[in-house]
Amino acid sequence: MSQHNKKGVGKFQRLFYCVLLSRPEIALHKKRKIMGGIKNQYVKRTQKDYSMSLKLSIISEIERGDISVTSATKKYGIQGRSTVVGWLRKYGTFDWENQTPGNIPKSKDQKIKVLEKQKAFLEKQAEQVLAMVRSIRKNMPRIGFRKLYYLLYDRLKDLHVGRDKFLSILKANQMLIKPKRNYRITTDSHHRFRKHKNLVADIELTHPEQVWVSDITYIGGRNRNCYLALVTDAYSKKIMGYDVSNSLSTESFLRALNMAIRQKRYKNKLIHHSDRGLQYCSNDYQNVLKKKKIIPSMTEHYDPYANAIAERVNGILKQEFFLEDYPVDIKTMKLLVEDAVHIYNTQRPHWSCYMKTPERMHCQKEIKIRNYKKQNLIKASLDKV
Repeated sequence: MSQHNKKGVGKFQRLFYCVLLSRPEIALHKKRKIMGGIKNQYVKRTQKDYSMSLKLSIISEIERGDISVTSATKKYGIQGRSTVVGWLRKYGTFDWENQTPGNIPKSKDQKIKVLEKQKAFLEKQAEQVLAMVRSIRKNMPRIGFRKLYYLLYDRLKDLHVGRDKFLSILKANQMLIKPKRNYRITTDSHHRFRKHKNLVADIELTHPEQVWVSDITYIGGRNRNCYLALVTDAYSKKIMGYDVSNSLSTESFLRALNMAIRQKRYKNKLIHHSDRGLQYCSNDYQNVLKKKKIIPSMTEHYDPYANAIAERVNGILKQEFFLEDYPVDIKTMKLLVEDAVHIYNTQRPHWSCYMKTPERMHCQKEIKIRNYKKQNLIKASLDKV
């Protein structure tokens, strides 16, 4: 050791012991700080370097639960965790021979402090989760728990929130969606036109534009004559065509069909499935199908489940996008429907499509859609869209 370093160490020792006598609780900080100016110099500390008042102060903090043993070593600059553990066993009020600092019994105040800390953490975590849910429900107001969990999976994982905790947070904040049941008859099957057979009852859906399903439904409330005609691809669940009208005229149905035909991208055999309503059986509608070489198919009995895909898509637009709740004129309703269809096609995942959006599902032919019954029937494949 050079003579300069010896003088530095001697000066440090005198300064340290002066601080130790006057302010023992900060002496160790000063020692560390002073030693920082002497490079590559290590001074081994002994029990004499720590005053009794400092030891008892540290023990009191640990037993109150204010700090841990590791935190105490960092806070007071103590060399080695075992040093603090030795003080606990020698001077502590707990039986440190038979327990570790991690499982010391807590007083009532300590337990309250721990619970308050946990509560604050959970509240912050829940608020972060709810903020993410609200951001999605700005565009899809009634999207359900299962699809929310899929969309937020990676972000929830970062917050250490699993499926059950996510469900509990939504339930506690009354943000779970209750399904609505509301059926209204819009089909008039008592007419003179030809009714076609059901060609899709036993068909297996394997690719887009294999089967289109059509239907019409009320929107805008019971007291408003506003109707939404839809043409939906049975495989991808994409809405191919739609039209909003204030009547049940065939022209509205034709506008929805022509929109779907304009968006058609594949040249495979296509079946058009609908109920036996007057508009679908009309000569004008059937002539368009014939001209475009689209094969007509119809339900053989009046049963909403015989055209389950179309009924389900109707319900999604009306319930999840509140189309039935807006008392607006038909011009505004057309804008609302346009936005709802765009979000539905491009953002909303579908369970039967393995949580892919209709647009994404429509761009491929390899994925086999989910079925929910033992028999692989089209009428069973759409119980869950």
